[in-house]
Amino acid sequence: TAYKRALHVSRLHGPTRIHEVIKLCADMARPYAEAQTPPLNGVDMKYFAFLILTDGAIHDQDKVVDEVLKAVDLPMSLMIIGIGDEDFTFLRSLAEDVGSLRKKQEEQEAARKAELEKAKDPRVAREEAAAAARKKIHALPG
Repeated sequence: TAYKRALHVSRLHGPTRIHEVIKLCADMARPYAEAQTPPLNGVDMKYFAFLILTDGAIHDQDKVVDEVLKAVDLPMSLMIIGIGDEDFTFLRSLAEDVGSLRKKQEEQEAARKAELEKAKDPRVAREEAAAAARKKIHALPG
C-alpha cells in the first residue's frame, strides 16, 4: 500500500517541532467549527483526523500546548505517535491534560447554561435580588 511504500522512502529527523503542524491542522478544521445538522448556516459538516509520527522528544512543548488548547473545540482529532526509545513523557501527559481540560470546560459550560436559564426566569431573579438585599441590610451596623 501507499503507507508501506512511504515508510521505506521517508526519513525522520530533528529537532522535533510540531506546533506549526498542529496550527496548520487547526486552521484546516476551523471553518467547519460552526457546522450544524441540518446545515442551517450553510457550513458543511466535516471532521478531520491528523496523524503525526515523531521519533524524538518534542522541543516546542509550550507552543504545542498553546496550539492544542486553541484547537480543543474544533472538529478534529490529533494523534501524535512517538516511535522509538526517546522520552515521550510530554506526549503522554499532554493527552491526559487535554482530557481533563475538556471535562472541566464541559462542566463550566453546563454551569453557565444553568445560570443563564436561572437568569431568564424573572421570579428567580427577583427572589435572588431580594435575598441579596436582605443579606446586605442585616450586615449593616446598628
